[in-house]
Amino acid sequence: MKSSLFSVVAVVSVAASQLAQAQDVTENSCEAQTGCASSYPASFFAQFRPVTALDMVRRLPGFQIADGEETRGFGGASGNILINGERPSAKSDTVSDILERIPAESVSRIDVIRGPFARSDLRGQTLVASVYLKPQSAGVLTWESGGDILLRSNTFSPFASISYSGEWNAAEYVFGVSVEQDRDLLSGAELLTDEIGAPAEFRDETEREKGREIVVSLSSNFDLAGGRASFNGRGATEKAVAVEISDRTPVNVGLIDYTVLQSSTKKLRSFEAGVDYEKALPVGWNVKILGLYRRDRLPEFEELSDPDPAVPGRTELSISTVRARTSELIGRTAVEYDGVTGHLIEGAVEAARNTLDNRQMLIVDEGGGFLPEIVPGANASVSEERVEASLQDSWRLGALTLETGLGIEASTIRQSGDVASSQSLFYVRPSLSALYARTGAQQFQASFRREVAQLDFFDFVSASDFDDQDLALGNPELRPETTWVAEVALRQRFGEAGALNLALYRHWVSDVQDLLPLQDGDETPGNIGDGHRWGVKADGALPLDWAGLSNARLDFEGEWRRSRVIDPVTGAARRFSNEQRWIASAEFRQDFTEQRWAWGWELDLGAPEFEFGLDEFVRSKEGADLDLYWESTWLKSVKLRIELKNMLRGGDSRLRTRFDGARDLSPVALEELRDRHGARALSIVFSGTI
Repeated sequence: MKSSLFSVVAVVSVAASQLAQAQDVTENSCEAQTGCASSYPASFFAQFRPVTALDMVRRLPGFQIADGEETRGFGGASGNILINGERPSAKSDTVSDILERIPAESVSRIDVIRGPFARSDLRGQTLVASVYLKPQSAGVLTWESGGDILLRSNTFSPFASISYSGEWNAAEYVFGVSVEQDRDLLSGAELLTDEIGAPAEFRDETEREKGREIVVSLSSNFDLAGGRASFNGRGATEKAVAVEISDRTPVNVGLIDYTVLQSSTKKLRSFEAGVDYEKALPVGWNVKILGLYRRDRLPEFEELSDPDPAVPGRTELSISTVRARTSELIGRTAVEYDGVTGHLIEGAVEAARNTLDNRQMLIVDEGGGFLPEIVPGANASVSEERVEASLQDSWRLGALTLETGLGIEASTIRQSGDVASSQSLFYVRPSLSALYARTGAQQFQASFRREVAQLDFFDFVSASDFDDQDLALGNPELRPETTWVAEVALRQRFGEAGALNLALYRHWVSDVQDLLPLQDGDETPGNIGDGHRWGVKADGALPLDWAGLSNARLDFEGEWRRSRVIDPVTGAARRFSNEQRWIASAEFRQDFTEQRWAWGWELDLGAPEFEFGLDEFVRSKEGADLDLYWESTWLKSVKLRIELKNMLRGGDSRLRTRFDGARDLSPVALEELRDRHGARALSIVFSGTI
């Protein structure tokens, strides 16, 4: 993978020398306030016939949308999209969702900005797209409708969405509704082997999933008291039902064939509302105040029927009911000052409260009727109160732009219920970044910073694991990972549509989060010590006119990484859990502008990932995913997209090795090897604006 990444870099460099410089893409100067920007007018995207702003952003050369991560608070969860130069006051409502509700005809231009950024709500981002909208003169309705047909089962999954952009009493707003039904099918074989590797059981497995999601959203912005106010609201309800049937044939002649049935019903009801107000003050000051609240309700019902192959007619039944509620409340104030020539200074203060209330009931029938079974630590409430402050300065020194920053945060985590605990955390987060803009089309960047990972409160509470018929214990003493990040990057634009982004990085990680062995032979999510990670990332866009393919482009993205941590079970060095050593994706697209159609393909693939438990080792791998598509705008104001999905029937494979005792220090007890294939699907989508 490493050699293939550098091969791509070489191909891009050779091809770039044959490309002419664009006339409609402008390179702006680098400023301390905005970074270095390349501006793409709406005319640049005309050949792609976009319906929404999302269609346009996806066609930006060398730009990958980041919807933001579930990080601590608001400032650290930033995606890499701005609307009219501002970040939307939303977390659950991703930037992709917001862009999909904005009609393409409302977009005047898109600027791709290369950092560093003095603004704290963009920290961690080095490449940002700012979508600028035209003044709203008339309402525009954007719509999309279609569905997927699973070719194996002929089941249909429809979806539809509409959004209306308009103006009311000088307030611009976007209202959206989407409804989606989803079905999936996985099938394949699983082999169980004994301690000497001999077949012990053959399994034929089928998993069917179906889901439904309804989302309603409203965003608005308007002038207020000499400033600009905005609102973002979102409500959603989801339901997912999964049924897995495992027909099993033991090799032992003394055992009968049997069938294990597992089903689950998961629901989600979520609500989020965010408001912010920004106002320019005299003498170079600017203030922005933000408030955000969100809550989720997550009821879940699981059932497992597990017959005993040694005793005909005997079946163990297990039923689990979980009711979880989460909430987040954030208040934030940021003040900017640009009264010093070439500088932008920003200070921010943020306070947040996060909560989880989890309740589980587990009952088991082993033949004598249902009896409750205790899941220690499953019934608990967890809360965190956190305060953070940051100060950043960015300034320009000729072709060099420097950014320095310092952030501190303090929090207290409390847990009550089955387990009572409390811990206090304090972190200092310095950062330093330098951007050298040799030309408008070429930049070098180096950065060094400290990051604090987000804690998942569900790791604090215990739960039953029906998949492996085990118990997942919680850990109320879990601490977040902290990482020192060093990165150097090159960003190069070639002509109108060519781009290359190449980055080398190294991470020094403290308190690595993984599975921690306990003295009583159990395991729990915990911190296993310090480790490090290093790698290379590359992405970009390669126009293919030089290869004889007019109006064609190849977009690519890849990452190669390595990591090292000391295993708490064996004492030997190993990689981090649940990390792929390499991932890669590519999209080819060719537009026939005069004929008003286009075609292309998308490919995603990656290496396996590993999980290291106390007494087991799991290797998992997702299959390669190849989609082919064809688009047309033959119908006036309507785009038609026909897509063949999962052409390679990519599913998943899983090898689970269970040991008699501690992993790698004890004999193998059994192995489960599962190989499942997905179903191909035909997707037909109509979209347009009115």
